[in-house]
Amino acid sequence: MVRQNITVYVVLYTNGWLLLPLQLGLYYGSIRARSSSYSFQLGKQIEEENRNLCKNFHKETIYQLISLHAHTGVIKEQTKKRIN
Repeated sequence: MVRQNITVYVVLYTNGWLLLPLQLGLYYGSIRARSSSYSFQLGKQIEEENRNLCKNFHKETIYQLISLHAHTGVIKEQTKKRIN
């Protein structure tokens, strides 16, 4: 009984069928590793783009507020001159 099982495994091994589950497992594992690595890189890239976008938006908003404040200051000065 034992010898028969050994021969079956030897025959399967020589045909490559014994390695098939191992190869499929390694292939599936490499696909999962690549996809998780890709999603990690994509997440880092999105995070960096969001950070840059927020920086640029923040700078632009501050610039607009300063220019708006300067513009209202000019209007105030012109109004004071008209009143006086």
